[in-house]
Amino acid sequence: MFEDKQMPITLNLTGSPMDLRVLSFTGHDALNEPYRFDVDLISSNPHLDMDSLTGTAAWLAFGVEHAGVHGLVDGARQLYAGTCLSLYRISLAPSLLNLEQARQRRVFTGLSVPQLIIQLLENHGLNQDSYRFEQPVGVYPPRDWCVQYDETDLHLLQRLCEEEGIHFRFEHSPTGHQLIFADDPASFPERQSAIRLQRDESTDNQPAIGYLSERLTMHAGTDTHDPVWHRCRSSDARSLTTAQSDAQGATNQPFDTGTDTSRPGDEEAHHRQTSARTLERLRCERRHIRGWSSHCALTSGQIIQVLGHPVTLFNDQWLLVKVRHWGKQPQVLEGCDPHDMAGILGAAVTAAHEQQAPWIVQLSRLPELETFEHGYRTGFCVLPWAMTFRPSCTHRKPGVRGGQQVTLMADAAEFGRSGNAWRAPVRYDWQIAPSSPEDHTCWALADLPDLAEVSVSELAAGDRLLVRHFDSDPDKPVICGVLAHRTAARVAESPETAILLNGIHLEKAPANIHLNSMDDLLFEAREDLRLSTAKATFELSSAGITITGPRTVTLQPCLLPEVAPARSPNTLRWEDDLRLTEHPGLQGAPLANRIWYIVFMSIPGLAHLPRLEPRHFLYEGRTDERGYLGLTCAQMRELSARYCRSPKHLCLVHPDRCITLQDYFAQNWSEQRLRAFMEQD
Repeated sequence: MFEDKQMPITLNLTGSPMDLRVLSFTGHDALNEPYRFDVDLISSNPHLDMDSLTGTAAWLAFGVEHAGVHGLVDGARQLYAGTCLSLYRISLAPSLLNLEQARQRRVFTGLSVPQLIIQLLENHGLNQDSYRFEQPVGVYPPRDWCVQYDETDLHLLQRLCEEEGIHFRFEHSPTGHQLIFADDPASFPERQSAIRLQRDESTDNQPAIGYLSERLTMHAGTDTHDPVWHRCRSSDARSLTTAQSDAQGATNQPFDTGTDTSRPGDEEAHHRQTSARTLERLRCERRHIRGWSSHCALTSGQIIQVLGHPVTLFNDQWLLVKVRHWGKQPQVLEGCDPHDMAGILGAAVTAAHEQQAPWIVQLSRLPELETFEHGYRTGFCVLPWAMTFRPSCTHRKPGVRGGQQVTLMADAAEFGRSGNAWRAPVRYDWQIAPSSPEDHTCWALADLPDLAEVSVSELAAGDRLLVRHFDSDPDKPVICGVLAHRTAARVAESPETAILLNGIHLEKAPANIHLNSMDDLLFEAREDLRLSTAKATFELSSAGITITGPRTVTLQPCLLPEVAPARSPNTLRWEDDLRLTEHPGLQGAPLANRIWYIVFMSIPGLAHLPRLEPRHFLYEGRTDERGYLGLTCAQMRELSARYCRSPKHLCLVHPDRCITLQDYFAQNWSEQRLRAFMEQD
């Protein structure tokens, strides 16, 4: 780290001996968003290994009062290589950005939103010291189910916070940063000293606000986004009008307070809370107040007191919602080679024109922020502290197009009711096998009297169904058809028979079981087993296997040798190999004749492929006509050992796609299959 009394902006990289001096930086932080700071640094060494800095903790200090930002190096690159000086750019981001690695499809059941958020954070290694929840004031009942459909964990976390009106922010110190969740406006910290409005900077060297005003605009009259599916409640069914018993009575009837004085339940309280917070969100979206300051300790989530504004209305307490930071210290280039100086400044200007969010662009157009050349500036958006802050719903729920194949998890007699429709528990084909039938189960509406010539009352556990989604909402599945019901196999029910479908234990033998090419069916029975279809019967007993139909076949049991012959290390069964298909869950057409690689990546993602060295490429090949990679048994054993050591850093790469093996196994393999893979010798 370079230190100089004339250079208050410094960068401290933990454990790094590199001599890097800060030329300038830009950054933004906002409520309910991960922050990002891009720092331009100069060094006399044009051959620094910037890739080695990825994931390094850093502290960017930019002023007095211990102001600064702590983060992890999310990216590092060289912008200009000169003879005497070179320019580098390092990007700092929070550990929360780990949740943006890959898109997933999952179903969560029986969890409240705070519980869901904690599970998402802990799945990515964020321990309890890296986040905290302020004392909540709202009601968050468990959701029957919550579907994550082709969205990252970060997108899901932000969407849930926006739906429930929960905000999050960050607190920084030289040793770390902490993520803070809250729903109470009183939880925002307040600055102890007020900040005065001062338009003439030459009169005083103290940090001040140079501009603060409100922009008035026209807004849309309606809000088409409904973040929460409000299910039918008994109170909604009450009639809005009542017949008058006395036709001659006055129209101003006395107010009837009602006889129900009991406290509302969690569901009713949550419904009222959602309505109130939606109104608070709409109020926040209709205020556009912005300004700039030379104060270096302003961050989103702070409450500041403004004094000295000519408009009395603005001499109030304000909540910082969005903050844009600029820092420049061109004095570090004094005495440098003019050619290098011109190249460095030109490269910095070119890199600064990268795509930015609209609110950042609007703040950048303030006159003072466009022209200043030295020091520190902050552009910000604020709201009155008296106005309750609720985040805008900018992270929309992904839509589901087309039909989805599911498996029914219960008989029709166990269906629930939702208004006038039935609710049937189903499990999508792209879900991993849960430990019990209740885990990861979604409830689909079955409100049609006849489904592909099969009535709702005839549906049984194990049936294969087709669902679509109302309004393309993944949380609103509706059963619209039964697949291959007439060709189902009939199972003889026996109390001694255990049936596992895709690893799920069925409590009772269903009347019908529908299987596709990728389903696994396991029977465990102490007695003889008998399966029957419309044209054939399959019997398994200690005497052998008998298949009765147009042609009867009987197979007698044979004695196996004590030692099974060893299998060649160059042969591998198809079901043991990895396979590529169009959609997760091994669904869709196979990706045949496609080049693939299994690589080691410290940070997964296609954007980081150019940084890999030859030693990072572990296996490569081309898929066959069925989409299988063609790994040998020896390669699978070696891959198993590598995966046990670093499950989050092994990636499967093929054209336009990069997925970690951890995510691949979660989407395509059952827990039993993954456990067998990891326990290989």
